[in-house]
Amino acid sequence: MEYLFFSPYYYASKGNQGNDTFGFTPLNTIHRIIKVARKNVTGNNNLLDLGSGDCRILFFLSIVYGYNCKGIEANEKFVNKALFINKMLKLNNLEILATDFMNVSWQNYAIIFIAWTTFSLEMISLINDKLVKEQAEGDLVITLSFPVEIEAYEVIFQGLFLFSWGRNKVFISRRLVK
Repeated sequence: MEYLFFSPYYYASKGNQGNDTFGFTPLNTIHRIIKVARKNVTGNNNLLDLGSGDCRILFFLSIVYGYNCKGIEANEKFVNKALFINKMLKLNNLEILATDFMNVSWQNYAIIFIAWTTFSLEMISLINDKLVKEQAEGDLVITLSFPVEIEAYEVIFQGLFLFSWGRNKVFISRRLVK
């Protein structure tokens, strides 16, 4: 029962730094972001969340928008909490994995959400390489703080949104030709 009553910060490792820093996206914020993304998405309704935490936004997007969601999270406590909740909700369009997101295919996802605000430059470079290799033309990437800054992408939206740590810039970038 603790999964239902404890804050996600309870499960975040207090020693996390850099690529593993925890913060969550309020549901109202993801709702506003997805409203913009939905107007610009040209592919399927598959969404991938890299570093999905306790998967609260995936539950929301799966239920409210009918997205086929995959969440990838390295923190097993978050994944166990999400799997427990999904067992009760019985959502067939939600997959949750406890692994490093660099070891999973990102192909066939029209939208990828990356809260990379605290990622190292090395990690961002690896992510950019994987995006170029695996995303199809027209697919979207939602990022925080700064956009995908490689030639294969164009920024189609930028706005300021509220997060657990305060206001932050959000960018939606579209994959150009392969």
